[in-house]
Amino acid sequence: MVSSTGAQTLQQIAVAAAESLALEEVLRRITSGLAETAGLALARIWLLESGDICATCPMRAECPDQTRCLHLVASAGSPRAERPAAWARTDGTFRRIPLGVLKVGRIAASEEPIWVPDVHEDYTLIAHPEWARSEGIAALRGIR
Repeated sequence: MVSSTGAQTLQQIAVAAAESLALEEVLRRITSGLAETAGLALARIWLLESGDICATCPMRAECPDQTRCLHLVASAGSPRAERPAAWARTDGTFRRIPLGVLKVGRIAASEEPIWVPDVHEDYTLIAHPEWARSEGIAALRGIR
């Protein structure tokens, strides 16, 4: 069930997204709107597309299918330690995620959401646990 505050946030995001016809801008507005939600540190959207950087991908060794992977297409957040612009980038280390790898790849491969209520007890789905600690990340939720 969505709270009235959550419903208002979703409505504001939908209105902002509807004002644009370009997919990239719509996705950017969705992540930006979500990132403004209290208690949310980072919002990202990946799309399943062809494997375009397999030869240079830092996760190539972990990739079970080098014909397609998840492409980071929109990102926004409210960081403590880093600049917000850094979290809006879509060209960093995790711009491609193999299916089944890390939390994002697992969600895409299994089509099941992931909920980790206390990341301090389970860092197995986080590539950089020190980042989560420095940013005060307490829980993870990933949806498809």
